[in-house]
Amino acid sequence: VAMVGALLAQKEIHVQYLSTFQNDFVLVQQKHFSTAVDCLKENLENCSPSGVTSPKQPPRARSFEPSINKLIKLKSKLLLASCSTEKTKEIIHPLLKLIFFDNKDLFWHFTFADDEFSFLLDRQHVPLFGADTLVISELWQPIRRQSKPNFYETGVVSYISDPLIRAGLSVIYLSTYSTSFILVPCNRFNEAIAALKAANFSIFYLAMVQAKVKENSANSSSASSSSSSSADTTSNSQKQLRSSTNGSSSSNSNCHSNSNSSSSSAPTVSPTATPTPDHNSS
Repeated sequence: VAMVGALLAQKEIHVQYLSTFQNDFVLVQQKHFSTAVDCLKENLENCSPSGVTSPKQPPRARSFEPSINKLIKLKSKLLLASCSTEKTKEIIHPLLKLIFFDNKDLFWHFTFADDEFSFLLDRQHVPLFGADTLVISELWQPIRRQSKPNFYETGVVSYISDPLIRAGLSVIYLSTYSTSFILVPCNRFNEAIAALKAANFSIFYLAMVQAKVKENSANSSSASSSSSSSADTTSNSQKQLRSSTNGSSSSNSNCHSNSNSSSSSAPTVSPTATPTPDHNSS
């Protein structure tokens, strides 16, 4: 994972990485496909479908620390499972139940590729499938990126997985549209966290992040309400000001009307001499 990601990152090629039960897939933009294949052929001794051997001097991940160094550790413990495409009819019903009814906000992942169905399932999901339907491996625990500010990033896969690989840990990597998940064996999860912290990653609990998001949302709502209340107060003041001004103007007009009608001998007030209400002073 780290090696392939680092090689393509040196060519400034953005990748999406997808691990399944039997395979790993590296997805690149179509315009970079030929360059990516040539790069891997040049740097890997054996690029045949049957296996890939490491180059003599594995490249290190890029030495930079963008916003990707904030990770969230999740409590889910997942089983990596697989079944052949010959059992399609057997998994359709449980898969539909998993999608629409029984997910219960639990982590799960499904991939159909080549000749396999690959799953990452919570242990609660396994009974949905019939006995002997799935081939199941050990438990894995996920770590998630806190954010993915730029979809077309390069070097991210190798940057995150490199300290784990160098610590001798197996890694399952899943790229999604808005984030990435890195899964390590449950029995070595603490080692993974220690390796990431030693590489200057910040590790957060999901509950801490959710609480912070909730707090920020509450502060934003409070500020919005305060702003709305202030705007209403200003609007009411303006209405009262206009009402007061109109009242003064009406009273002044009535005063002149009464003065003119009460005495026919009273001097006529020239229009230019009529006092104009001062809206500011009112």
